[in-house]
Formats: sequence, structure tokens, C-alpha cells
Amino acid sequence: MNVISPTRPPYVEAKGTLLRDSVLDSVGELLADDGWHDVTMAEIATRAGVSRQTLYNAFGNREQLAQAYLMREAERFLAAIEDAVRSNADDPRRALVSAGELFL
Repeated sequence: MNVISPTRPPYVEAKGTLLRDSVLDSVGELLADDGWHDVTMAEIATRAGVSRQTLYNAFGNREQLAQAYLMREAERFLAAIEDAVRSNADDPRRALVSAGELFL
């Protein structure tokens, strides 16, 4: 009987997550040096170590890839703010200041 570990995702899911993270990390690295209009899908694929076809299969098109990158960065930003507030839950003023410092 096959039992899937509750602490480890199935291979296909883990593979997809790794691919997504690798591609989105590559987008961030390339954007550190160039604007979005200067970054090509070929450069992203090369940096991520995948083919352009894999990139298109995973994200659809350039606009959808940009949206995925922006959504991930927004989620990271909101998580950081949430952590700042939670870590100062006993001091509401400090919680707001910490969140505000991250925001600004």
C-alpha cells in the first residue's frame, strides 16, 4: 500500500515548485541588472536551466510570467509585514512601526 507522507509533497508537486521557484528567482536576478523590457524569455530560461518551451509550458506567456513574479514578490512582502506585526504582538505601537518600516 502506498502511503504519501504528510510532511513531504508528492514528487510531481515538488518538481513543479522547484521549477517555479527556479524560474522566478532567475527573473529576479535578471531584473536586478535590467528592466523587464530588456529581459528575454531565452535569458530567463538559460538562467533557470530550462528550455524556453518548458518556460512557456509552465507559465503560458511573458505577461503571465511577469504576473507570477509580481504575485510571488507581493506575497513575500505581505508575509514579512505579517511577521513584523506578529513578532511585536505584545506592543501594538512597535508592531505598527515595524510594519511601517518594512513598507517604507
